[in-house]
Amino acid sequence: MDPLDSSDGSFLFRNFADVCERIKATSKKLEKVRILSSYLQTLDRDTLPIVSRFLSGIIFQKGSKKEVYIGYSTLIDLIFEISGIDQRGFEATYLKYGDLGSTAEELFDKKALLPVIKRELKLIDVYQEFEKMASITGKRAVEGRKSILRGLLLDASPAEAKYLIKILTGELRIGLTEGLVEEAIAKAFNYEIKEIKKAQLVIGDVGTTALLAFERRIHEAKLKLMQPLSYMLADTMSSATEIEQYYKKELYAE
Repeated sequence: MDPLDSSDGSFLFRNFADVCERIKATSKKLEKVRILSSYLQTLDRDTLPIVSRFLSGIIFQKGSKKEVYIGYSTLIDLIFEISGIDQRGFEATYLKYGDLGSTAEELFDKKALLPVIKRELKLIDVYQEFEKMASITGKRAVEGRKSILRGLLLDASPAEAKYLIKILTGELRIGLTEGLVEEAIAKAFNYEIKEIKKAQLVIGDVGTTALLAFERRIHEAKLKLMQPLSYMLADTMSSATEIEQYYKKELYAE
């Protein structure tokens, strides 16, 4: 089966995990961009922003107040519970990789717990479950989030579990930066990289930038109130006088 096959027009999370593994397997920057740009071209307007953010180390749009709030202790508890491993076995596996996602991948090869009915995870499913976790508040919030994540990990293959955990910890570790994601967006949708970078500077969210590129609306990127911007390069000046002399015009500053 083609690793980029989809089901009912909704794309599978295992495809995402497969692409991450292929990107990780090469040290060549141009090859990483080629693999990713080809993948981005297979996505639709719903899944493209999700993937672009996941690959940039974030889950929700920048400026959003949403936060999943899943800590390492919860992740480790679930790895113990689902794998059935003991403390010594977990520590030995973690020391081998130094990475919680890779640890889960090996330990989930033989799960002690299995779902009654296993579902095939789709990108939309994963994102919506993350949204549910972010929406839970109150005294039982920790257990509620843990229950949702338990369901995801039970349904996940070892490779999918690896990347679910990597996304939640913000540590993909596949040799991919947001800059390379921007290059892949440019290549996928036939834009100059400077157009994508310019849009990203004012939008500040790689998922929105990717969607505008997909819809051929990158020229519509503009500043919005209360919308965070990307970091911009700056020069250091020692005084207000130096700044005034540099611009040689009337300035207002806060």
